[in-house]
Amino acid sequence: VIDKRRGNILKMDRHKYVRRAYHGTRELSRAERKAQYILDAGATPTFVGNDYVNVDSLFQLVDASLFAQLVDVLDEGGPSYAQAFRDVRHAVDLCHQDGVIKDQVAIEPSKYIIPDDNLVPMLTQYRLAGKKVFLLTNSLFDYTNVVMNFLVGKDVNDRAWVDLFDVVVVGAGKPAFLGDGRRDMLRVDAGTNMGTLHNFVGKPVSEVGGPAFLQREGKIFQSGTWKELHEMLEVGSGSEVLYVGDHMYGDMIRSKRSLGWRTTLIVPELEPELVLDAQLDLPLRHVVAEKEKECEEAELAVQELRLSLLSQGLDFLESDEREALEKAQEESREALKEARDALHRAYHPHWGPLFRSGNQAS
Repeated sequence: VIDKRRGNILKMDRHKYVRRAYHGTRELSRAERKAQYILDAGATPTFVGNDYVNVDSLFQLVDASLFAQLVDVLDEGGPSYAQAFRDVRHAVDLCHQDGVIKDQVAIEPSKYIIPDDNLVPMLTQYRLAGKKVFLLTNSLFDYTNVVMNFLVGKDVNDRAWVDLFDVVVVGAGKPAFLGDGRRDMLRVDAGTNMGTLHNFVGKPVSEVGGPAFLQREGKIFQSGTWKELHEMLEVGSGSEVLYVGDHMYGDMIRSKRSLGWRTTLIVPELEPELVLDAQLDLPLRHVVAEKEKECEEAELAVQELRLSLLSQGLDFLESDEREALEKAQEESREALKEARDALHRAYHPHWGPLFRSGNQAS
């Protein structure tokens, strides 16, 4: 979560306790975190409202990175952190709107996109198994064509990638595509790499969908809504659709709530974490387990002394052994914290595992 007012980036657990926090690129100490995010009577903020922004998509990583670096500069003086965030948001939006980001990717796709040799076999097997496969993207045809040809290892002038799908919808304009508003669908002529737009051949259009329609109009379209897509795929219910996407709101939540589509969220960061999780013999895990045992033994030693003295009617605070045992207890706690921090850094050097914060779910 980005705290726009304080210039902080936070990671909290499921109880909304802030476990990690950075002011700009400087990590806040435990005392600083508590001073800013523990309210009176030990309550925690709700982290909702205009002061906070959730970082829950790949797009917002850019905002977070730029904002953190600007905060470091603004600590020397300048506009408010909130104003800096608004400026970052505006600048990033402009980059998306004028196409400069996609232009750079299109020039050298290999610098930004990781191809997967399993992509074509997977899509082919789906169709051989009788499944209908569709591509739904907000990108226009020219950029989609570049990316898809790179992914399948073909020249930009090739159109073989289109045959991997039953229907292709570019320039979809999600999440509006998933709503019930009126949005005219156009067919895309893939004769050029830019993809020219045309009305449907059959005018007036009395029916959208079915093999005859696709045979006449082709399979590449722009804009429209889910209704045309359902007709072309001959889908009777949203539950027949499995939609795979990488945006929590634009892809997952809207399609599931509004249309009843089954959804799969792609979270690229999870792959290396799952590899680490599978390494049961990871040395860091053994260190954490060992430190947990030592910490437990130190805690028990203190409690056993307390109970023993209590049963003898003696004061624990006046015991000669108390100081040594409590010192060992504190040292074991610190050693355990360091071991856990080292394990978390194995997942990510700053934030630890994606879906965990401390010993709690994030």
